[in-house]
Amino acid sequence: LLDVGPSDKHGNVIIGDVVAIDCENSYIRGDGRLLSAIGMKDVAIVSTADATFVAPVSHSQHVKKIVEQLEKSGRLETRFTPAHDRVIESGAWRRRVRHWLFEETLPLWSTVGVDERHGGFHEALGFDAAPLMKPKRMRTQARQVYAFAVAKERGWDGPAERLIAHGIDFMAGQGRTKRGGWVRTLNIDGSVADPVEDAYDHSCVLLALAHAHMSGHPDALRLGEETFAFLDAHLED
Repeated sequence: LLDVGPSDKHGNVIIGDVVAIDCENSYIRGDGRLLSAIGMKDVAIVSTADATFVAPVSHSQHVKKIVEQLEKSGRLETRFTPAHDRVIESGAWRRRVRHWLFEETLPLWSTVGVDERHGGFHEALGFDAAPLMKPKRMRTQARQVYAFAVAKERGWDGPAERLIAHGIDFMAGQGRTKRGGWVRTLNIDGSVADPVEDAYDHSCVLLALAHAHMSGHPDALRLGEETFAFLDAHLED
């Protein structure tokens, strides 16, 4: 990560809310809270909400030794990620994934992942969680609608209905073709970047509309039927 990440003039890769003073050739990442470092050289520091890792860069590949020590002491953190040589506590992996999805990923993408200015969802986020200004693929917009619809089905208490409507409004308002299909790519501002009617994109749209309909969106069924009609009329082989 130190070799491939964007580095500053001192050779440091800094990610997240980090204050680094007089540091050189170090990988310093803070997730969810402030991380401060002074005088570090050739050191890797990764601080998350539930753990912190510190090691010389030359020794960071020996993280397995830490895992082995945690296993010996009976720490449950090591049982979240299955591996052939570990004894897994039943259900621990599921709880960890659910926490990651409901408490970390969905809150992130339902806020900074939403383009409140131009509509729809941002194509991607950087390691610092800032939106990357890239064209918006129709499949990405559809996948986000699908994700929030399924999240609602699974009991997420976030603003799923608003986000589903937000995504479909953008898709239907900016991404339909004259023949009733869906364009491949939109520019950031919602104008058409690539008008090609791609079959795979349409499959993503149909999946999103199906789950949006099950979640109660009033226009999803109609849009789905129109999409099937387009496929039958124009993309049938």
